[in-house]
Amino acid sequence: MLEGKVFLGDKEVSRLSPAERLSRGLVVVPEDPIRDGSVPEMEVRENLSIAGGGWTGKSWLLRPAEIIKRALSVAERSPFQLPGLNRQLGTLSGGNVQRVVLARELSESCRYLLAYYPTRGLDLASTRSVRQRLLDLKDGAAAVLLVSEDLDELRALCDRIVVFFHGSVVGSFARDEVDVMEIGRLMTGGSH
Repeated sequence: MLEGKVFLGDKEVSRLSPAERLSRGLVVVPEDPIRDGSVPEMEVRENLSIAGGGWTGKSWLLRPAEIIKRALSVAERSPFQLPGLNRQLGTLSGGNVQRVVLARELSESCRYLLAYYPTRGLDLASTRSVRQRLLDLKDGAAAVLLVSEDLDELRALCDRIVVFFHGSVVGSFARDEVDVMEIGRLMTGGSH
């Protein structure tokens, strides 16, 4: 079992619940948006409202007017076309589910973004839009941690690339020091 501490800025949040971490400005684009970032049985509009004002406090009572208002707001700010708001999310393709989750999460103002494979399954135009949003967040006040295996994406977006192999850091490179062959070797278990 891996051990360690989790920090958001200078505050340790290791023992905080996910809700408490989110309340401190953490936004997460999950690795598997179907399993971990959405509710397939719900409509697109409900999924767009999960992180916002469509729910009443801790009671999880639905407020339909607020759900619609939030969904329309997120859809208006989305950098790409979203499927119909009344469609059941579970009937959509993986790329469309990814768009819904990205539109919801990247519409939030955040201090810390953890994004796992955010452009996986997206068309070229959507990929460009997501990458630009990540750069905008990074250039603004947010800290962005991007997890990806796409070296071109990493080189275009990251100030530093850290390579993991079997849960351990095996290399770290500043953007101007990136050697694609070396990174590939480290990703597959080669030595530094």
